[in-house]
Amino acid sequence: MRSLLPLLLSLCLTVKSLPVNGYDDLEPQQQQLNQMNAKPSSTPKQIHSHNDYWREKPLFSALELDITSVEADVWLSPETGVLLVGHKSNDVKAAQADQKTLQSLYLDNIYNILEKHNSYTSQSSPGPNNTDKAERGWNGIFEYFPNQTLYLFIDFKHNSEDTYKAIQSSLEPFREKGWLTYHNETSNTTYEGPLTVIGTGETPLNLIIEEKFQRDIFYDAPLHNLNETFSAYNNKVSIFASSSIKKVMTCNQGISRVASNRGLDDNQIDCVLKAINQAHELGLMTRIWDTPDWPLAKEKIVWSQLLFLGTDYLNADDIYLARSFDTSFVRGTASGAVPLLI
Repeated sequence: MRSLLPLLLSLCLTVKSLPVNGYDDLEPQQQQLNQMNAKPSSTPKQIHSHNDYWREKPLFSALELDITSVEADVWLSPETGVLLVGHKSNDVKAAQADQKTLQSLYLDNIYNILEKHNSYTSQSSPGPNNTDKAERGWNGIFEYFPNQTLYLFIDFKHNSEDTYKAIQSSLEPFREKGWLTYHNETSNTTYEGPLTVIGTGETPLNLIIEEKFQRDIFYDAPLHNLNETFSAYNNKVSIFASSSIKKVMTCNQGISRVASNRGLDDNQIDCVLKAINQAHELGLMTRIWDTPDWPLAKEKIVWSQLLFLGTDYLNADDIYLARSFDTSFVRGTASGAVPLLI
């Protein structure tokens, strides 16, 4: 494990112009984003827009940056049966008054984009990185990356079984079009669609496991706890494994915070690498949330460490910072490194 430390330290020290107080690079960051937005990205971005509904333009702020994963916290209204979007229970009344629903902020908009992209007379999307639509049966939400699925994380906040049923009903129009990623137990095959729905928070695992013919809501497995219920979490039931960095980095009873501005310590690195490797052995992608967000130099160092250790998606509250993150870093694992995707 210690053999990784020199390279990790080298990565940390090569962050370009990291500010001490966190303010120095905001203006160049915006300039860089302006350049990014002037032309399509070369690749879709493996970034997760955490609490996406707080953004100025929910869903669309992320899509404009080619970010491929978004998250909404959902509450089922006991009075109306509507799926409301908000972080805490006291947000529900405001969400109802403002008509901030899963349907209005996400599902309707995603459906409309997919309907537009799949109504082309040509079998192929105009994007440069497309494959023939006839081979997969759909064009995705990203015009220049038509074979890229969008991950929609739905955080169940309460009343999980009724919420699950309401979400299943809301997804029926996508199901009818063949636009949902789903797993079929009979054929033991997962069929990818342009929308992949992940249940997190209080999502009822038992209901997901019970879906045999078309399981199209997948369970966000606990990255820090895969070993205790090893048989339940696999790529038939889950696509992602996620946890807070606090839970992931304390497997050896180490300290539960990133104490140093140089990032994770030796013991924490060992825990994170162990969790990521275990998820990958199960065929799951990884996402680690609640990483340090201040100072910015520390945040970027921890991000670089997580990416080098092999995490698949960068969890971000500040998607503009994540989008402009220095692409000279590498994404890889202990067994090798590949070019960074963001």
